[in-house]
This record gives sequence, structure tokens and C-alpha cells, in this order.
Amino acid sequence: MNAMKIILASSFALVATGALADAADPSISEWSTFSDSTSRAQVVAEMREATRLGLIPAGEGDIPVATAEQEQLIAAARRDVEAQLAQSESDSEG
Repeated sequence: MNAMKIILASSFALVATGALADAADPSISEWSTFSDSTSRAQVVAEMREATRLGLIPAGEGDIPVATAEQEQLIAAARRDVEAQLAQSESDSEG
């Protein structure tokens, strides 16, 4: 019975500590600017372009940092998909 109390008390302490740590984390406010207006197709296009540019690492190692030119290429891939989506919407409206 005492072992169960110790486990429950330890679990509660860990949960409380985690909750306090999250509340004090200044980066948590970055989620408030999240926008869900990005389509799956746009994300896939950006991922494919980043993979093509070698920016998606496989396995352990340093994470590559995109250059300004690479960032522009990824943004262009997203704009291409946005244009395709807009075109398909206008075509479907008739």
C-alpha cells in the first residue's frame, strides 16, 4: 500500500513539474501565431523541394540550414501549388 502511495505521489510531482515547466516556457507563445490555412499539397510541395535540395537529413548528423536561395526555391514550390489550387477552384466553379 505504501508503494502505491509513493508511486502516485511521484507521478503527481512529475506531472505538476511538467505543467509548470510548460507554463514558464517562452517559446510556447509561438503556437499562438499558428495558421492552419496551409494545405496538405503545399506542405508536400515544400517537403519535396527541401528533400531535393538536400535539406532533410537522413539519420543522425547535423541538420542542414537552408540558404536564402534555397528558401526562395521552397517558397516558389509553395506558390506553384497555390496557383494550381486556385486554378482548379476556378475551373470547378465553372
